[in-house]
Amino acid sequence: MSAELRCREMINHDEYPIDELENKKRRQVLEKVRRELEQDGCAVINNFFNNAGLDALLKEAKEQSEYAYFSPRKKCNVYLGEGDPQMPEDYPQNIFMERTNGFVTADLFD
Repeated sequence: MSAELRCREMINHDEYPIDELENKKRRQVLEKVRRELEQDGCAVINNFFNNAGLDALLKEAKEQSEYAYFSPRKKCNVYLGEGDPQMPEDYPQNIFMERTNGFVTADLFD
């Protein structure tokens, strides 16, 4: 991660005051995430990073991309597991997409 930005400077802190334990908005976000996890097994946190944070993350990813190992392409669901024939076709566990992952080993980070 870029040493130029601190964590709070990268996060959309107005929407996600994660370091303010008593903040009402923080509690609402946590409740929403917990609800989504309970209902779907996954949660979406839109716009978590601000523009400066996204820029820093993308810059670092581009700098390290030549060192990445990419796994072979395969079809999988968001859980990286098998589907559930007991559930409907549009259930998240039954939606498969082609994907690959790129990994940069920890020894390449500062």
